[in-house]
This record gives sequence, C-alpha cells and structure tokens, in this order.
Amino acid sequence: MIFFLIVPVWFVIVCASGVLLFFKRTRWLSAYLIVSSGKDLINDLLGVANDNALDAMYDGAFGKSKINIARSEVR
Repeated sequence: MIFFLIVPVWFVIVCASGVLLFFKRTRWLSAYLIVSSGKDLINDLLGVANDNALDAMYDGAFGKSKINIARSEVR
C-alpha cells in the first residue's frame, strides 16, 4: 500500500522539478532529462515491460524541446 503512495508522490515531485527548471530559463534538455529519468525509474519500479504509451506522452510533451535543442546546436 505504501508503495502505491510513494510512486505517485515521487513522480509529481520529479515532474514539478522539471517544470521549475524550465521556468527558471534552464535549457529544455535539463528538464527533459530529469522527467525522463523519473519515467525510467517508475517503469523499473512497476516492472513495466511495454511503455510505448509513456514514451509517446513524453515525446509529445517535449517534442518542441528536441527542435529547440537541434536549432541551438546548429547555431
């Protein structure tokens, strides 16, 4: 029971820290790495073998960041 309480709380903290980093004008890449590492940890804890839905959600949420990173690398 405690496991099901800890995982959502930890996930919210990780997502909130990623959002805060973004709003502090930190690069998109930092926020993306923090949130995606949280996603990987949750997948490991829950034993999720097929996480295509999670991958699609994160790619959709951070799709613009990949474009911005690519543009900054070109400069």
